[in-house]
Amino acid sequence: MMNEASKIAMISLMLFFHAPLSNAQTRNDIVGTWMSSQRNVMVKIYTDSSFFKGKVIWFDDSDNKSLPMNVRKDIKNPNKNLRLRKIIGIDVLRGLRYNAKCKCWQDGKIYDVQTGRTWNASITLENINKVKVRGFWHYEFIGKSMIFRRVRG
Repeated sequence: MMNEASKIAMISLMLFFHAPLSNAQTRNDIVGTWMSSQRNVMVKIYTDSSFFKGKVIWFDDSDNKSLPMNVRKDIKNPNKNLRLRKIIGIDVLRGLRYNAKCKCWQDGKIYDVQTGRTWNASITLENINKVKVRGFWHYEFIGKSMIFRRVRG
């Protein structure tokens, strides 16, 4: 038989280990370099004033070895004036703001280089080394999530 203190301790441990790890401690917890779980793109997230941005610093170019990543252009961009810029260095995440109430980053935009489309975006910190980036159309339940793992802080 467990005494009352043992029961409380056991329940506390169960709640601790089953609690979601999406509680960011600070607004800058997402700053750093992140690799997608598919290992096909690396993004550096940084602050710009009160916003967060993320730029492409590497991507898998094995689909066309004759056209390496350092020369590939943003050819699908709907803005014809931007189609000559290199993909490396493009801010694919922008305008994200930290929301202390939900301890997440919201109200941003994410740009998909492969399609030239821009979506609404949010980021949730799953744990200090894992984030979920969500791209969506108007409502978060209409979208797609990607998991990124920290490469460097």
